[in-house]
Amino acid sequence: MAYGLSRDGLCTRSGSASLLVLGILAVCASLIAVSQVSLSSSSTRLRIRKNRISLRTASLLGLRQGMELLADDTIPAYDDAREDWGQPLRFITSDGVSVTVTISDAQNRLNVNHFNQPLSPGTVRTPEDMFSDLATLKGIEIDAEELHFLAATMREEELELQDPMQLLSIQPGLMESFPFMAMELSALPSTQTRPIQVNLNSVRPAVLSALVGPQLQAWVEQVLLAREAAPLPSVAAVSRSLPSVIQPLLSRAVDVRSTYFEIQVTSLVDSMEETLRVLVQRTSDNGVEVLRCQW
Repeated sequence: MAYGLSRDGLCTRSGSASLLVLGILAVCASLIAVSQVSLSSSSTRLRIRKNRISLRTASLLGLRQGMELLADDTIPAYDDAREDWGQPLRFITSDGVSVTVTISDAQNRLNVNHFNQPLSPGTVRTPEDMFSDLATLKGIEIDAEELHFLAATMREEELELQDPMQLLSIQPGLMESFPFMAMELSALPSTQTRPIQVNLNSVRPAVLSALVGPQLQAWVEQVLLAREAAPLPSVAAVSRSLPSVIQPLLSRAVDVRSTYFEIQVTSLVDSMEETLRVLVQRTSDNGVEVLRCQW
């Protein structure tokens, strides 16, 4: 007996074989695609890790450059943003990271750590007075009792804040008004002998008005006008016309030279960006040291 395959049978076997081959090819293609995705994902992770290292390295390099600018200050008598350190510094590293360094005078705002300063009998204006007047200038109402509580707590517990926002943990009642004042405040280290003075060459207008009080507003306008023309070389240069009773206040509250500066370093590569913010202090021998930093 002869056995054979019908045309339909051949077609069926041929179709099954084709489907098997296509299935194998599909599996292979899928494996290749998965492998490529895995390799691509691994390559992306490596690139991101490399970029992060490059960003950190570049940011630290920018910080060093900023500190050197401050250390190389050629005019020790006063500090003004028109000096070399006040101009943005930009460069590109060998890794292709674009770096921008900006330095600002940290003594241009009202220091919240003044609240923990002990009050002497000769205190002309208290930190509460200054804070209250600043709020008034910003169009904000602040309860005087809240300010007294805040100051008393900081003095009693000898609190020193690292950030102005920490005030809210002491006195939550300031929550509604505080955001409108935050840009005018700093948290610089406190000293045992005297408050940290603001720099007349950089102080924000509202802060200077709050510092000396509404009675000296005409003098504030003179200072702001004078510093537009040229840096103020001394406090005496703009205070000779003031009554002698005002001099003790000025000697404790203002200066034309600064000790504290903020350095911000922004690094960018492959659409990845990192910002380093550093508070530095200039030492008596014109060195510069880091006090705190934030990535």
